[in-house]
Amino acid sequence: MEIAKLFNALPSAVSQGVIWGIMAIGVYITYRILDVADLTVDGSIATGGAVAAVLIIGGCNVWVAMIAAFLVGMLAGLATGLFHTFMGIPAILAGILTQLSLYSINLRILGGKANMAVSVNNYPLIVSARNARAMSLSNPFIILAALAVAVILGGVLQLGTQYLALCRLGIRVRPRGLRDSLADGDVRRVLKLMVPALFGVGVAQLSILINTNIASHLGKGAVTWLNYADRLMEFPTALLGVALGTVLLPGLSSAYAKGDTSRYNSLLDRGLRLVVLVAVPAAVGLWLTSEALVSFLFQGRSFTPDDVSQTALAVVGYSVGLIGLIALKIVAPAFYARKDIRTPVKTAFWSLVVVQLVNLVSVPLFSHAGLALSVGVGSVFNAGTLLIILMRRGIYTPLPGWAK
Repeated sequence: MEIAKLFNALPSAVSQGVIWGIMAIGVYITYRILDVADLTVDGSIATGGAVAAVLIIGGCNVWVAMIAAFLVGMLAGLATGLFHTFMGIPAILAGILTQLSLYSINLRILGGKANMAVSVNNYPLIVSARNARAMSLSNPFIILAALAVAVILGGVLQLGTQYLALCRLGIRVRPRGLRDSLADGDVRRVLKLMVPALFGVGVAQLSILINTNIASHLGKGAVTWLNYADRLMEFPTALLGVALGTVLLPGLSSAYAKGDTSRYNSLLDRGLRLVVLVAVPAAVGLWLTSEALVSFLFQGRSFTPDDVSQTALAVVGYSVGLIGLIALKIVAPAFYARKDIRTPVKTAFWSLVVVQLVNLVSVPLFSHAGLALSVGVGSVFNAGTLLIILMRRGIYTPLPGWAK
């Protein structure tokens, strides 16, 4: 099944999942809150649906039909309660007895039919399968809205996760006024460090903007091929580089604050060894399996075999610089831990210059793949330059064992 078809089928699947989720809530309430082993809801939910369908077809208001369905479900639960309390039948058997009885009652309510169609064309339904199908990836508005909501929810979840982690550490974050915040010396120090960091981020975005503009002049599909290849390249970068950098930064900061240069050097050395250990095989694997990965993930009716081949070429170009991209996630935090933001920013600017100089040669030779190659060369230049600076300043000295 194509990925697009799978996502287009999700709205209907989710709508049915919501219905069954409501039933699961009923089971949860009886088992965990009321502490009664009861399965009545497995039959009463269908009874409520049958009552609602018959009333709507008969001309009843949809809201009244829903209230009636709710009351009928309550009656089914009452029957189970009477079986259990007055007749002494164990709770789970009483629920099963009611559930089995409701199958016959449901058929009687529907006039002997196993199901009854209620079309949205004829009845004022609140939600219908057609509404759910309309919320698919074939609707551009739904695509844009889904992307926007996903980004916002991702940010909220990330913030919430970090807030809970701070609470577990005994740190309570409370909002303060703008004037009080700016009067705080630590806040001003952070803002001062943010200025060059923002410039560094701007350099990276400028590089992407320039390369995208160049790709738009290379013919139809070039921008798309680069975007898809970039997604594949970002996966190992995020999975390996960001993870290593996130783990190392607190340790490097702590060692620098304590003046423990030996531990600082040891942590950085271990991080770089892990880069070699994971980045080199990842780059080779990405290179060798580029076409297979692109075909498996993206090929479909609209993504042709030619698109697969062209995207795979861009993936090969990016893989050249994968070790630089991952190493940058280790080397840059070595400067951030020392509160040196300016050096990585300056190096990022010169790497932008290198990328564009390489474009002058690589783009005429390799077209859109040359743009990917220039980004890879630029990342290697960036990480390599920062590593050389660390070594020349005496901040980092390679430990024995690299030749093994």
